[in-house]
Amino acid sequence: MQAKRFARAIFEIAREHSDFERWLSDLQKVNELAKLDEVVSFMENPRFSVETRIKLVSELISDLNPLALNFLRLLIGKAKFSMIGDVLKEYQRLLDEYNGIEEAEVTTAVELSESEVELIRNNLESLTEKKIKLLRKTDPALIGGIIIRVGGKLIDGSTATQLAALKKELAGVKG
Repeated sequence: MQAKRFARAIFEIAREHSDFERWLSDLQKVNELAKLDEVVSFMENPRFSVETRIKLVSELISDLNPLALNFLRLLIGKAKFSMIGDVLKEYQRLLDEYNGIEEAEVTTAVELSESEVELIRNNLESLTEKKIKLLRKTDPALIGGIIIRVGGKLIDGSTATQLAALKKELAGVKG
């Protein structure tokens, strides 16, 4: 929940300064650092001053904007450096929403070809009237078909679900 509040605050600052891409870039760079356990341990270690920890970030990422450094100072001071990934994810969601981009998760039993991906993207864009960012997943347990999650909705056209429904229907039939 705190990550969402931080992301919302950053988004508002970015909007005020028309600096969306710079913030996105800075958050991505810091997130790369936060993937290293040693860095997170150091950043959340109260034995080192906040300024010492900020100095390390500044040395590792030399071109962070001053407002991003202030945000990191706040995170580090609260021993919340490890939440940067959640902040980045929520910031990206807010930015996509602002730009009219909807995220759709598409799960299939096998990898889709690029033409199939484009066909799905185009159909979803016409349905939602938004630009679609596709997240592709494969799950052999589906057997066949497709499952799509977009805008809080679920479209389940998987063979596994159809077989389960058929089984349930047949079990309900008395002979």
